[in-house]
Amino acid sequence: MIAAPATTRDAESGAASPAPLRVVLVVTGASSAAYVPYWLNWMGAERPETRVRVLVSAQATRFVTPASLRSALVDDVTVDTWEAADDRPLHVELAEWADAMLVYPASQNYLAALAADAADRPSLLALQLTRAPIVIAPSVAPGGLESGGFRRSWAQVDERPGVALLPPVPGTSRHRTELTAWVPAPMPEAFARIDRLRAAATNNPADYGTRLLRTSIVPAAEGWTWTRRPGAEAPRPFTASDDPALGAVAAARLPGVVVGQPVGDLSERRYRVAGQRSVASLLLEAGPGVDLLRLIEQVGSTLAAVHEVALPETAVIAPSRGLTRLGHWLQAVEQPPLMLSARQELLVRNEVVATTAVDVLASLERQAELAPVVCHGAPGLGSAVPDAEGGALLLTGEDVHVGSRESDLMWVLGELLEFSFTRQDDARAWGRVIDAFLEGYGREPVVSLQLLAAARILLHLHDYTAYVGWSAPEFRRYGGMLRYLTDSEVTA
Repeated sequence: MIAAPATTRDAESGAASPAPLRVVLVVTGASSAAYVPYWLNWMGAERPETRVRVLVSAQATRFVTPASLRSALVDDVTVDTWEAADDRPLHVELAEWADAMLVYPASQNYLAALAADAADRPSLLALQLTRAPIVIAPSVAPGGLESGGFRRSWAQVDERPGVALLPPVPGTSRHRTELTAWVPAPMPEAFARIDRLRAAATNNPADYGTRLLRTSIVPAAEGWTWTRRPGAEAPRPFTASDDPALGAVAAARLPGVVVGQPVGDLSERRYRVAGQRSVASLLLEAGPGVDLLRLIEQVGSTLAAVHEVALPETAVIAPSRGLTRLGHWLQAVEQPPLMLSARQELLVRNEVVATTAVDVLASLERQAELAPVVCHGAPGLGSAVPDAEGGALLLTGEDVHVGSRESDLMWVLGELLEFSFTRQDDARAWGRVIDAFLEGYGREPVVSLQLLAAARILLHLHDYTAYVGWSAPEFRRYGGMLRYLTDSEVTA
């Protein structure tokens, strides 16, 4: 489902008009740069809601002048060099300002620089920093499409999420008319691709999530269909559809458990439920009222039933995807630069938090060896949905594995305590919510409730930083929670 384009109201007529689309246009040193002024005129006539900021390479000024790139919809034209930026953080400014970035035309040299992650000019660094969709329209000389360098650059750039490469179209060489050059696709095609990328990334209100997990919720004939899939940067896929532990849960047909059906290439899970909202969203909105206690208690009893499923003979004990993410971060295993920096910040500001989490992970591993159970794997309250009778359904199947029951309890207890910190309601009311969950589950965790919650909250900090982005305020906010639970402090 794709939403209609955003609109604004004309001040005089009151008529709806498309909201401004902010485009950073990068013009590089291919001879077809000479035609960009024509396409700017096209934008003025066909896409007048567009606002453009132009970066023109020094090489492109052989074919087009900065003055010829100015128009009513162009806010500024800058030569694409650090000297011209005059010490301004132009790369950051443009990356944050843009709704989309368009390289038109992209010379073979520029595409190679982008593929190599070069940052020797503002546009290249802005393209690496932005979260906006990127469309690249290459322009190459005769024979260029068959060259090994171009093909390697194309393949490397084409695999990047949020980036679309437009195949060039036949043109005429400037030097020999009998030769076929390859020029950028027409500008309308570039804007059509921008529109599609933006619709897929941001304009679908039924699809939300992060680069770790995406969720789509759409109406069905009866109730709602939830479809969940790994995000673009999820380090591991969902539990395989033929996994023995998942098969055991599905065969048990437990009340309150909805096992997701694999769809597409089996990387997605689809659930049919009565509700559109999760228990997490209800708790965050309404707080710890008595009307939600039954839901929380039923989540506990459903989770207990999952843990009573007989272990398959071929089941293998292994940590969940979430515990693996946290463990790898704390041990600096295969971490990108941002997460290594975030880990160092954690260790410098308060090593006790990291040490505590490592101890908790070791305790969970010991419990898994001593008393393994079939685990949900990530029974967060975002996976719990009210049913038509006022109970709760637990969406199951993405993270099922064999481990310790405490590793599942960690998710719910950590989220409840995080919600209590976030809303700052009466602590006694949240205590009743936690009691309701444990009453439904039927037993206390072996590992300290506070330490389990701290590990879950630290995992949430990891996931926010890795799959949403670095935020010093969020680091401080999570640090306050961890200080309370571990008598330690994390500051940014």
